[in-house]
Amino acid sequence: MIPFTFPTARRTDPMTSHMAAIDARFKANNHRRTALLALLEHGNLTDYELADKMNEEFMMDYDKFKRTWTVKTELPVQFKLTYSADIFNSSNQDIASLSDSNRRIIVIDSEVWDLYKHKINDYFDATKLESQILVIDCKEENKNWKNVDRILDFFEQNGVLRREQIIAIGGGVLLDIVGFACSIYRRGIPYIKIPTTLLAIVDASVGSKVGVNHIGCLVAWLVGLLLHC
Repeated sequence: MIPFTFPTARRTDPMTSHMAAIDARFKANNHRRTALLALLEHGNLTDYELADKMNEEFMMDYDKFKRTWTVKTELPVQFKLTYSADIFNSSNQDIASLSDSNRRIIVIDSEVWDLYKHKINDYFDATKLESQILVIDCKEENKNWKNVDRILDFFEQNGVLRREQIIAIGGGVLLDIVGFACSIYRRGIPYIKIPTTLLAIVDASVGSKVGVNHIGCLVAWLVGLLLHC
């Protein structure tokens, strides 16, 4: 949240002049409000009629002095690239050293899981880290909201924290889906991309856009974001 501070009152400050004009108008109307309250006290005006009249006055005052401001914000895009060989070798500490947390939340492509599940399980056994793993079939036709919803449910079931890092392992389709899910869950949580295809290495793993197809595969990238957590 960007703090909003009224400038120090100065004779030449336009905001000060603006507020002073509003204050003067309200003071000029005090006698009318006093008269309305007197009518209410003597039974010549109901509560509803008084509320209507005073609300009408307030809106007239507001319309006379209303202003428009423009607020501009930016989300910087910045991330680190690390080359890591044989990442699930127990001697490689890159995943183990990601955070002080004792668990790792992983979303992995089903084909990668079938090839490396034993090595991945052995790695977490050797490093004494808890692992929560979601396996997804990530072909292009599965790059849809249904899989995003699965990932969001997985995050919620495991109580993923606001700054807890998610590890995405797979090709470009999986990295796009997981990246989109992470970008909208809790208004954005961090995630680590581990690409497993050549295209993912040179494209999805280093890009700053994430998204999924919508209405089947008829509309590609209809739902997405141009940012990176």
